[in-house]
Parts: sequence; C-alpha cells; structure tokens
Amino acid sequence: MPAGVSFYEALRYLYPENIIPLCEIEYVENYDPYSVAYVPGAIGFEFIKIVEVESPDGEISRHVLNRNDYYYWGQHVSIAELSDNPYYLRIESTGYEEFCLLDSGALIGLDEEDSVIPYPRFLELPSDMRME
Repeated sequence: MPAGVSFYEALRYLYPENIIPLCEIEYVENYDPYSVAYVPGAIGFEFIKIVEVESPDGEISRHVLNRNDYYYWGQHVSIAELSDNPYYLRIESTGYEEFCLLDSGALIGLDEEDSVIPYPRFLELPSDMRME
C-alpha cells in the first residue's frame, strides 16, 4: 500500500471544563457554521483541518493542522448591556467588550474572530431519550 497524505475539513465541539464529551470531532463538507448540528452539552465549536499521514507500512496518524474561529451557541451581548448586572465589576475586569450569554447564564468573553450562533428554535431529543 503506498504512503500518502490526506486533508479533511472537520469541526471540533467545545465543552466547558470537567465535561465528558460524547461527540468531539466531526468531518464536514464545508465550513458553514449554520449547518452545524447543535450537540447538547457543547457550548460551541471550531472549524479545523485534519491531516492524515499514512506511512509505507500502512500506519495512519491524524493531526490537527490548524484552527479557525470559535463559534458559540447563545446570545450576543455587549459590556454596555451588562451594566445593570450585579456582577458588572467582575465582568468588566475581564477586559472583554463583547460576550456570548449561554443558556446556563454563563458568559464567554469574545475575541475579535469569535462568533455567536443563536440556539436552534426547536431542540430535538436524541432517539435514546424519547418516550416512543
């Protein structure tokens, strides 16, 4: 079998600390953030490129080649919109001007290249959780 290198577009789901992810990396056909399926428990995702290197003996190793922007599910809010929050001084001390408000009430500070994607209107329960 000949050795080779292959490249794949993929995404990696982002989870809060101490969460055991059930779905981590998924191969995609294109980098369209609005076509990414919402995964309960994930706070967002990032697009990545995966390189697979196949050695002459057939062994394959996979590596993340690069990272693109982060996308978070939630509501986009500015520091000005949070001025009435009782934790405003703590929020202001982060140095961020823009945030993603998660459905849990937590805030994620946004860097310039980060984006916020609204939660889907209707969440569908996984088949193993339905009472059918």
